[in-house]
Amino acid sequence: VGSLGGALGVPLRLGLTAGLDSRVCLALALAGGVDVELYTEGSVGELDVDVAAEIAAELGLPHEVIPRVRHPDADVEAVIRSFV
Repeated sequence: VGSLGGALGVPLRLGLTAGLDSRVCLALALAGGVDVELYTEGSVGELDVDVAAEIAAELGLPHEVIPRVRHPDADVEAVIRSFV
């Protein structure tokens, strides 16, 4: 990760949740000197959003909450089949 420090030229947009995997990715990016912008999909009051916002605030990093878009009329089976 260390070699990525300034190589990107733009901040890395990193999805951050309450989960361990995204927090490890954040720790690796920061250890490597990578500038990050954090985002979480959901709404304030949801665990993932609240934990991510708290981590970002503690570290002084920008964090964006992206509202989740629901598609109630979507054909879920057709979407799944499109990836197979």
